[in-house]
Amino acid sequence: MTLTNLTTAIAATTEEQIDRCHRIFDLNNNTVFYMVESESDPTTEYKVTYCKEYGFQCTCAAGQEGFAHCYKNGVCKHCVWACAAAAQFHKDEIAEQSAITSLMGSGVSRETATALAYSTLPIECEQDTVIDRDWQAQVAKVEAHERRTVKRYGAKAYESNTFSLLK
Repeated sequence: MTLTNLTTAIAATTEEQIDRCHRIFDLNNNTVFYMVESESDPTTEYKVTYCKEYGFQCTCAAGQEGFAHCYKNGVCKHCVWACAAAAQFHKDEIAEQSAITSLMGSGVSRETATALAYSTLPIECEQDTVIDRDWQAQVAKVEAHERRTVKRYGAKAYESNTFSLLK
């Protein structure tokens, strides 16, 4: 397997192929592996693993033969797709952390920034993912109002003032 061929194959992987990959975290041995849906039979999935000692392993027919007939990349397409899915996962993770850091830098609490970064709120997609500036300003304004209210009223800030005609 040449790294150049594998890198080229990963770059050529489509969104549909990446969507066939499901990241699994094995709690028993703290490892990550991918279950990849078969292209010809959506009810079949192949387990793709990687370790330094053995390299890639896949439960498909080509993987069970040790990738002996996979001349182009040295591994089966399921391994290539799993690599592309892993790369996409890490890219998304970096973008989310960047968004959290950016929001925290503008005065938003870590909890709110995390909720915003992992939600489906308005997001602009440019070179990097950036939370919509209007939304960011709105959240900062609401948090500032909440801080002022809590400072002024203390614990009573969260009590409701019920209206009654009988008073």
